[in-house]
Amino acid sequence: MTRSRSRSAHGASRGRRGERRQRERRGAPQAAGPRWLRPVMGTRWRRIVTYTITVACAAVTGVLLVAHSSGSAPPRARQYLAFNACLLTGSRGLAGPQAAQAWAGMQDASLATRAKVEYLSAMGPQTTAATLPFLASLVQRNCNVIIAVGRARLAAVSQDAPHYQAVRFVAVGGQASTGNVTMVSTTGPPIKAAVDRLVTSAVQASEPG
Repeated sequence: MTRSRSRSAHGASRGRRGERRQRERRGAPQAAGPRWLRPVMGTRWRRIVTYTITVACAAVTGVLLVAHSSGSAPPRARQYLAFNACLLTGSRGLAGPQAAQAWAGMQDASLATRAKVEYLSAMGPQTTAATLPFLASLVQRNCNVIIAVGRARLAAVSQDAPHYQAVRFVAVGGQASTGNVTMVSTTGPPIKAAVDRLVTSAVQASEPG
C-alpha cells in the first residue's frame, strides 16, 4: 500500500514537471529553420544588423559634418572702393544698344577694380533743359565718372561739365574730347572696351601713389 502511494505520488510529480516543460516550450519563441542552422543564422543576422547600424551612423555623421563645414564659412561680401562710376541714359534705360554696351564696360571695370557702378534714366522730355537736373543729381551723388549716352545727355554734359572740374565725363558718341570730357566714338572700337578702359584708368588715377 505504501509503495503504491509512493509510486503514484512520484508519477504525479513527473507528470506535473512534464506539463510545465510543455507549457514553457509552447510559450518560448522558436527559431526558424533547421536546428543545426540556428547558431549560424543567428550570427549572420547579428552581423547584418551591426553592419546596417554602422553604415547609418556613418551617413548621419557625414551629413552633420558637411552641414557644419558649409555653415561655418559664409561667403564674404565684396568690398567696394569709395569710387563711383555712373551712367546717364534716356528714358529707355539700358534698352538702347549704346547704353547696354556702356553698362557692360562699366561692369567689367567694376569687377577688375572694385569700383561701384550705377545708372540713372533721365525721364520726361528728352531735351537738354530736362536732362540737366538728372546730371546734377549724379554729381550730388559723388559720382567720380559720369558716362553719358544719347543726344540730350551729351548736350547737357557739354553745357555743365566745365562747372564740375572734379568729375570726369565720358561722352559716348560725342564730337571731341575737351577739358574734363572724353569722347568715345560709336564707329571705332567697341563701346564696351572703351568704357571699361576709361573707368579703369580713372580708378587707378584716383588711388594714392
